[in-house]
Amino acid sequence: MELLYTSDLHGSMGHYQHLLAMLSEQTPDVLILGGDCLPDGDRGYPHPAVTKFIRHDFKEFLQLVHDLCPDISVLTIFGNHDWAFSIDEFVTLQEQSLLRMLSHRDIVAVDNLRFLGLSHCPPAPYWIKDFERRDLKQDAPTEFGGYTYSARMKGIVSVTGRQFFTQHESLEDMLDNTPACADPFILVSHAPPADSHLDLLLEGKHVGSQAVRKFLERRQPILSLHGHLHESPIVSGHISQRYGKCLAVNPGQSLDRLCAVRWNSEKPDQIEHSLHWKP
Repeated sequence: MELLYTSDLHGSMGHYQHLLAMLSEQTPDVLILGGDCLPDGDRGYPHPAVTKFIRHDFKEFLQLVHDLCPDISVLTIFGNHDWAFSIDEFVTLQEQSLLRMLSHRDIVAVDNLRFLGLSHCPPAPYWIKDFERRDLKQDAPTEFGGYTYSARMKGIVSVTGRQFFTQHESLEDMLDNTPACADPFILVSHAPPADSHLDLLLEGKHVGSQAVRKFLERRQPILSLHGHLHESPIVSGHISQRYGKCLAVNPGQSLDRLCAVRWNSEKPDQIEHSLHWKP
Protein backbone atom coordinates (compact mmCIF):
# COMPACT_ATOMS: atom_id res chain seq x y z
CA MET A 1 0.00 0.00 0.00
CA GLU A 2 1.32 3.44 -0.92
CA LEU A 3 0.60 6.57 1.13
CA LEU A 4 1.02 10.22 0.18
CA TYR A 5 1.24 12.52 3.19
CA THR A 6 1.41 16.29 3.63
CA SER A 7 0.54 18.78 6.36
CA ASP A 8 0.31 22.50 7.13
CA LEU A 9 -1.08 23.75 3.81
CA HIS A 10 -2.90 26.59 5.62
CA GLY A 11 -5.38 27.11 2.79
CA SER A 12 -2.74 27.59 0.07
CA MET A 13 -4.43 26.75 -3.22
CA GLY A 14 -1.01 26.65 -4.86
CA HIS A 15 -0.08 23.76 -2.56
CA TYR A 16 -3.40 22.02 -3.24
CA GLN A 17 -2.81 22.32 -6.99
CA HIS A 18 0.68 20.86 -6.57
CA LEU A 19 -0.81 18.02 -4.55
CA LEU A 20 -3.25 17.26 -7.36
CA ALA A 21 -0.33 17.18 -9.80
CA MET A 22 1.49 14.68 -7.58
CA LEU A 23 -1.63 12.50 -7.45
CA SER A 24 -1.95 12.54 -11.23
CA GLU A 25 1.70 11.55 -11.68
CA GLN A 26 1.57 8.56 -9.32
CA THR A 27 -1.68 7.47 -7.69
CA PRO A 28 -1.36 6.35 -4.05
CA ASP A 29 -3.84 4.15 -2.22
CA VAL A 30 -4.20 6.66 0.62
CA LEU A 31 -3.85 10.45 0.83
CA ILE A 32 -3.33 11.77 4.37
CA LEU A 33 -3.70 15.43 5.35
CA GLY A 34 -1.96 16.02 8.68
CA GLY A 35 -3.70 19.13 10.02
CA ASP A 36 -3.54 22.91 9.59
CA CYS A 37 -4.86 22.48 6.06
CA LEU A 38 -7.38 25.32 6.40
CA PRO A 39 -6.91 29.12 6.46
CA ASP A 40 -6.84 30.80 9.87
CA GLY A 41 -9.54 33.34 9.13
CA ASP A 42 -9.97 36.44 11.27
CA ARG A 43 -9.19 35.64 14.92
CA GLY A 44 -12.35 37.30 16.21
CA TYR A 45 -14.71 36.16 13.44
CA PRO A 46 -13.20 33.30 11.43
CA HIS A 47 -16.43 31.56 10.38
CA PRO A 48 -17.06 33.22 6.99
CA ALA A 49 -13.59 32.71 5.50
CA VAL A 50 -12.98 29.23 6.92
CA THR A 51 -16.46 27.89 6.16
CA LYS A 52 -16.37 29.29 2.62
CA PHE A 53 -12.99 27.65 2.02
CA ILE A 54 -14.20 24.24 3.25
CA ARG A 55 -17.49 24.29 1.34
CA HIS A 56 -16.01 25.51 -1.92
CA ASP A 57 -12.22 25.29 -2.41
CA PHE A 58 -11.55 22.29 -0.16
CA LYS A 59 -14.63 20.34 -1.28
CA GLU A 60 -13.74 20.97 -4.93
CA PHE A 61 -10.20 19.76 -4.24
CA LEU A 62 -11.54 16.54 -2.69
CA GLN A 63 -13.88 15.96 -5.61
CA LEU A 64 -10.96 16.35 -8.03
CA VAL A 65 -8.92 13.90 -5.94
CA HIS A 66 -11.66 11.28 -6.27
CA ASP A 67 -12.05 12.01 -9.98
CA LEU A 68 -8.33 11.42 -10.47
CA CYS A 69 -8.14 8.45 -8.09
CA PRO A 70 -11.55 6.76 -7.78
CA ASP A 71 -10.33 4.12 -5.31
CA ILE A 72 -8.32 6.42 -3.03
CA SER A 73 -8.97 6.84 0.70
CA VAL A 74 -8.51 10.40 2.02
CA LEU A 75 -7.74 10.53 5.74
CA THR A 76 -7.50 13.76 7.75
CA ILE A 77 -6.79 15.21 11.16
CA PHE A 78 -6.92 18.82 12.36
CA GLY A 79 -4.08 20.99 13.64
CA ASN A 80 -3.60 23.71 16.23
CA HIS A 81 -4.45 26.47 13.72
CA ASP A 82 -7.78 24.87 12.82
CA TRP A 83 -11.02 25.95 14.49
CA ALA A 84 -13.28 23.44 16.26
CA PHE A 85 -16.34 24.53 14.28
CA SER A 86 -14.62 22.98 11.25
CA ILE A 87 -15.41 19.52 12.66
CA ASP A 88 -19.10 19.84 11.70
CA GLU A 89 -18.10 20.85 8.18
CA PHE A 90 -15.81 17.81 7.92
CA VAL A 91 -18.61 15.55 9.17
CA THR A 92 -20.64 16.68 6.15
CA LEU A 93 -17.71 15.88 3.82
CA GLN A 94 -17.32 12.51 5.52
CA GLU A 95 -21.02 11.75 5.00
CA GLN A 96 -20.44 12.47 1.31
CA SER A 97 -17.59 9.90 1.29
CA LEU A 98 -15.02 12.57 0.39
CA LEU A 99 -12.81 11.97 3.44
CA ARG A 100 -12.53 10.13 6.74
CA MET A 101 -11.51 11.85 9.94
CA LEU A 102 -8.98 10.12 12.19
CA SER A 103 -9.07 10.34 15.97
CA HIS A 104 -7.34 8.87 19.00
CA ARG A 105 -10.58 7.19 20.08
CA ASP A 106 -11.30 4.97 17.08
CA ILE A 107 -9.34 2.80 14.67
CA VAL A 108 -9.80 3.38 10.94
CA ALA A 109 -8.80 0.42 8.79
CA VAL A 110 -7.77 0.66 5.14
CA ASP A 111 -7.00 -2.77 3.74
CA ASN A 112 -4.36 -4.30 6.03
CA LEU A 113 -3.33 -1.04 7.74
CA ARG A 114 -4.94 0.57 10.75
CA PHE A 115 -4.81 4.29 11.58
CA LEU A 116 -5.09 6.43 14.72
CA GLY A 117 -5.09 10.22 14.66
CA LEU A 118 -4.20 12.99 17.11
CA SER A 119 -5.13 16.52 16.08
CA HIS A 120 -4.04 18.20 19.30
CA CYS A 121 -0.71 19.84 20.21
CA PRO A 122 0.97 21.17 23.33
CA PRO A 123 0.29 24.89 23.89
CA ALA A 124 2.09 27.20 21.47
CA PRO A 125 3.23 30.63 22.68
CA TYR A 126 1.17 33.80 22.34
CA TRP A 127 -2.44 32.56 22.47
CA ILE A 128 -4.44 29.39 23.13
CA LYS A 129 -6.27 27.70 20.25
CA ASP A 130 -8.99 25.03 20.02
CA PHE A 131 -6.77 22.02 19.34
CA GLU A 132 -4.18 22.72 22.02
CA ARG A 133 -3.95 20.73 25.24
CA ARG A 134 -1.53 20.24 28.12
CA ASP A 135 1.12 17.74 27.04
CA LEU A 136 1.60 15.66 30.20
CA LYS A 137 -1.13 15.28 32.79
CA GLN A 138 0.97 16.95 35.50
CA ASP A 139 1.72 20.03 33.36
CA ALA A 140 0.44 23.30 34.79
CA PRO A 141 -1.93 25.41 32.63
CA THR A 142 -0.25 28.19 30.67
CA GLU A 143 -0.26 31.73 32.01
CA PHE A 144 -1.43 33.26 28.73
CA GLY A 145 -4.98 33.10 27.42
CA GLY A 146 -6.50 32.86 23.98
CA TYR A 147 -9.55 32.51 21.75
CA THR A 148 -11.50 29.30 21.21
CA TYR A 149 -14.80 28.24 19.67
CA SER A 150 -17.73 27.72 22.04
CA ALA A 151 -20.46 25.41 20.72
CA ARG A 152 -22.75 26.65 23.50
CA MET A 153 -22.21 30.31 22.59
CA LYS A 154 -21.97 29.48 18.86
CA GLY A 155 -19.02 31.82 18.55
CA ILE A 156 -15.45 32.67 19.52
CA VAL A 157 -14.84 33.33 23.21
CA SER A 158 -11.86 34.60 25.19
CA VAL A 159 -10.40 32.07 27.68
CA THR A 160 -7.66 31.92 30.30
CA GLY A 161 -5.10 29.14 30.37
CA ARG A 162 -6.45 27.71 33.63
CA GLN A 163 -10.05 27.95 32.48
CA PHE A 164 -9.36 26.19 29.18
CA PHE A 165 -6.76 23.53 29.96
CA THR A 166 -8.22 22.25 33.24
CA GLN A 167 -11.49 21.33 31.54
CA HIS A 168 -9.75 19.17 28.91
CA GLU A 169 -7.70 16.00 29.21
CA SER A 170 -4.00 16.13 28.39
CA LEU A 171 -2.32 14.60 25.33
CA GLU A 172 -0.91 11.97 27.67
CA ASP A 173 -4.44 11.05 28.83
CA MET A 174 -5.66 10.88 25.22
CA LEU A 175 -2.85 8.60 24.09
CA ASP A 176 -3.04 6.42 27.21
CA ASN A 177 -6.66 5.69 26.33
CA THR A 178 -6.27 4.86 22.64
CA PRO A 179 -7.68 1.45 21.66
CA ALA A 180 -5.39 -1.52 21.15
CA CYS A 181 -4.27 -1.75 17.53
CA ALA A 182 -3.15 -4.92 15.79
CA ASP A 183 0.05 -4.54 13.79
CA PRO A 184 0.77 -2.89 11.47
CA PHE A 185 -0.72 0.46 12.48
CA ILE A 186 0.08 4.11 11.78
CA LEU A 187 -0.25 7.18 14.01
CA VAL A 188 -1.01 10.51 12.35
CA SER A 189 -0.23 13.21 14.92
CA HIS A 190 0.02 16.91 14.16
CA ALA A 191 2.44 17.26 17.08
CA PRO A 192 5.87 15.68 16.51
CA PRO A 193 7.73 13.79 19.26
CA ALA A 194 9.73 15.92 21.69
CA ASP A 195 13.50 16.32 21.58
CA SER A 196 13.83 14.91 18.08
CA HIS A 197 14.84 15.90 14.55
CA LEU A 198 11.17 16.68 13.94
CA ASP A 199 10.25 19.33 16.54
CA LEU A 200 12.72 22.20 16.14
CA LEU A 201 12.04 25.91 15.84
CA LEU A 202 14.34 28.10 13.75
CA GLU A 203 16.34 29.06 16.83
CA GLY A 204 16.97 25.38 17.59
CA LYS A 205 14.48 24.97 20.47
CA HIS A 206 12.61 21.66 20.79
CA VAL A 207 8.85 22.16 21.21
CA GLY A 208 7.35 18.73 20.43
CA SER A 209 5.22 16.46 22.59
CA GLN A 210 6.64 14.24 25.32
CA ALA A 211 3.34 12.32 25.34
CA VAL A 212 3.65 11.55 21.62
CA ARG A 213 7.23 10.40 22.04
CA LYS A 214 6.27 8.10 24.93
CA PHE A 215 3.46 6.65 22.81
CA LEU A 216 5.81 5.89 19.89
CA GLU A 217 8.37 4.27 22.18
CA ARG A 218 5.73 2.20 23.97
CA ARG A 219 3.23 1.26 21.25
CA GLN A 220 5.63 1.02 18.27
CA PRO A 221 3.47 1.91 15.25
CA ILE A 222 5.15 0.98 11.98
CA LEU A 223 4.97 4.65 10.91
CA SER A 224 4.09 7.97 12.53
CA LEU A 225 3.35 11.10 10.49
CA HIS A 226 3.73 14.61 11.89
CA GLY A 227 3.73 18.30 10.99
CA HIS A 228 3.30 21.54 12.97
CA LEU A 229 6.98 22.59 12.86
CA HIS A 230 7.40 23.66 9.22
CA GLU A 231 11.05 24.53 9.58
CA SER A 232 12.25 21.55 11.61
CA PRO A 233 13.70 19.48 8.70
CA ILE A 234 15.72 22.52 7.55
CA VAL A 235 17.08 23.10 11.06
CA SER A 236 17.85 19.45 11.87
CA GLY A 237 18.73 18.27 8.37
CA HIS A 238 16.41 15.28 8.79
CA ILE A 239 12.80 14.46 7.91
CA SER A 240 12.66 11.27 9.98
CA GLN A 241 13.71 9.64 13.21
CA ARG A 242 13.48 6.05 14.34
CA TYR A 243 11.97 4.79 17.60
CA GLY A 244 12.57 1.04 17.55
CA LYS A 245 10.54 -0.29 14.64
CA CYS A 246 8.63 3.01 14.30
CA LEU A 247 9.70 5.43 11.56
CA ALA A 248 8.58 8.94 12.59
CA VAL A 249 8.38 11.52 9.77
CA ASN A 250 7.85 15.28 9.50
CA PRO A 251 8.14 16.45 5.86
CA GLY A 252 8.13 20.13 6.92
CA GLN A 253 6.42 22.76 4.81
CA SER A 254 7.48 25.63 2.55
CA LEU A 255 5.65 28.78 1.49
CA ASP A 256 6.36 28.33 -2.22
CA ARG A 257 6.99 24.59 -2.73
CA LEU A 258 4.86 21.73 -1.44
CA CYS A 259 6.54 19.41 1.04
CA ALA A 260 5.05 15.91 0.98
CA VAL A 261 6.27 12.33 1.42
CA ARG A 262 5.45 8.98 -0.13
CA TRP A 263 5.70 5.73 1.83
CA ASN A 264 5.05 2.18 0.69
CA SER A 265 4.24 -0.65 3.10
CA GLU A 266 6.31 -3.01 0.96
CA LYS A 267 9.39 -0.86 1.66
CA PRO A 268 8.63 0.41 5.19
CA ASP A 269 12.14 1.74 5.86
CA GLN A 270 12.12 4.07 2.86
CA ILE A 271 10.59 7.51 2.50
CA GLU A 272 10.50 9.71 -0.60
CA HIS A 273 10.27 13.52 -0.18
CA SER A 274 8.71 15.75 -2.85
CA LEU A 275 11.76 18.06 -2.73
CA HIS A 276 14.18 15.11 -2.54
CA TRP A 277 15.18 15.89 1.04
CA LYS A 278 17.01 13.00 2.66
CA PRO A 279 15.63 11.12 5.66
